[in-house]
Amino acid sequence: MDRSLQPNQKCENAFLLGTFSKPCGDGFSIAAEEFRPEAMVYLRAAIVAMLIQQSLMTMSTSAIPSLWKFIGPDFGLTDSKIAVYSLLVYCIGFFSSSAAGSVIIKFGPLRASQICLIAAALAMLIASFGEFWLIIPAALLLGCGMGPTTPASSQILARFSKPSQAPLVFSIKQTGVPVGGFLAGAVLVPLAEAFSWQVALMASSCAALLAAIWMQRFRNRFDDQRSPSRLISIKDIKSSFKAATATPGLQKLAFSGFAFSGLQVAFMYYFIAFAVEEVKLEPIVAGRVYAAASIVAIVGRIFWGWIAGGRMDPRKLLIWLSITMFVSIAAVGMADPNWGIWGLAAAAVAFGATGISWNGVHLAEAARQAPSGQVPVVMGGIISCCFLGLIVLPALHGAVFVSLGIPGIGFTIIALPSLLCGLLFALPERKSK
Repeated sequence: MDRSLQPNQKCENAFLLGTFSKPCGDGFSIAAEEFRPEAMVYLRAAIVAMLIQQSLMTMSTSAIPSLWKFIGPDFGLTDSKIAVYSLLVYCIGFFSSSAAGSVIIKFGPLRASQICLIAAALAMLIASFGEFWLIIPAALLLGCGMGPTTPASSQILARFSKPSQAPLVFSIKQTGVPVGGFLAGAVLVPLAEAFSWQVALMASSCAALLAAIWMQRFRNRFDDQRSPSRLISIKDIKSSFKAATATPGLQKLAFSGFAFSGLQVAFMYYFIAFAVEEVKLEPIVAGRVYAAASIVAIVGRIFWGWIAGGRMDPRKLLIWLSITMFVSIAAVGMADPNWGIWGLAAAAVAFGATGISWNGVHLAEAARQAPSGQVPVVMGGIISCCFLGLIVLPALHGAVFVSLGIPGIGFTIIALPSLLCGLLFALPERKSK
């Protein structure tokens, strides 16, 4: 046995078990700029913790929409009302992400992640009481928890990742979004069918709370750079947007976050209804096509992260993704009954591989371009732009194109900003003034 590995093995075991209060070894101190072999201990722990955080936050935000077929009838509400709930969550998320930078710097990204999970746990617990009016404070709590989630995890992952590792690391973490959606459908829905939707929400609450408690073991290391004296102000919202648009490169990433997020959520909201009403598929078949696109998205996120980690310039990859997601969603919109299941599935899977798989590459590039020490502030502004996109573009599609009976055209039109992003990324980078 190679005894030279024993100190690092002890360090890893102590770290994962949460039994140490300071760095292991003789004077060993991990820092992003050092990139010592031992850094992999912390990087692996960061990936696991942030993947769990992202998955459970997404499961929580997807819980009520996924369970609406049980919840809606109890309160005499139609399916359309769920859009109001989602809009409220996203609007609060827009503001909470804008203000997330100072919160993360003051308390630390790990503590901020715990706060997000506790907010989600409280939201699910409150909603599980079964009173309609409690859905509103639940939505407010979820929105507050959603906002800082990605900026907090980005701060941790950017700190412990080499630049060449960052796209893949961020992409693995971002698989938590489709994983969380899968958990909502594969775990919470069966619980609601077997017991009740209240029990399902309580299970979601317990999972988020237990994750927050488990993550405490990592706080000494991940929050050791926090600044308790940092003040939190309403001005942080303006500061985050200013930081996120401080350079031409960040401006492009902020706009692409708006365009890509809005298109992705519009697909998630309207694809199954489009497949049933316009392509004449059975609902269960349409659901399977959507599931296939989601599964491909999980693989796609990891694959594109691997490609961007030194095998292809991230900006060139974003150009390709921008154009391909436009073409694939336009193909979805052109589908009719003559296409059948396989024609629509091909277009939907192509969109899953691009329009639902861009996130890790995009976020890693934003973190790379953020000035030193400003990752949480910049990411807060970037994520706010993403929230703005998923508020505006799906609402535009639903209010205009779905209501007019031309959802296929709507998919193409709301994808035009994504196509524009490809053209913007292709332009030579201007130097900021």
